[in-house]
Amino acid sequence: MSNDLTVFVATVILALFGALISALALLPPIRRLCQRNTVARAAIIGLLAFVAFVASFGLATRLGAEVDYVFANLITVDTFDSSRPAYFARPPDYEANRPFVVQELTVRLLVPPPLRQRCYTSVAWVCEKADQVLPGSSIWGSSSYLKGVGLASISMVVSGLLAWLFTQRKLET
Repeated sequence: MSNDLTVFVATVILALFGALISALALLPPIRRLCQRNTVARAAIIGLLAFVAFVASFGLATRLGAEVDYVFANLITVDTFDSSRPAYFARPPDYEANRPFVVQELTVRLLVPPPLRQRCYTSVAWVCEKADQVLPGSSIWGSSSYLKGVGLASISMVVSGLLAWLFTQRKLET
């Protein structure tokens, strides 16, 4: 049930994100241009839908890489003392390594599985740390990648439909 709720919340957030991007079509110069020129309208609708898809897929992938890094670096410390409960700790180099490793993970997750390389940086320790977070063989299989593309497509469809509605010609009565 929790997974269904997560997908529902993600769908609503992505639809709102697509609606926000499509609001650019409401700017008076853009709207007038689209109402006068069919080619410009198609180009604007396509551009807004593309921007919505790229932004939502990129942001969702970055968020996923951040979350993976955080959870991969949590260490449970059991004090073996009933007066002090167990707690979570992080390695000493956690914050210093974070931007480099998260960037590597983000790039790996953005590339479709058949086209992925083992490493995208020339710094060996970043690749090793990224492999510790998500081993190369377990990084998002094809089905997970397609699920991410499908979710990001929600914002693309919403943005395109709303931009299409916003740029319609007014009916002459």
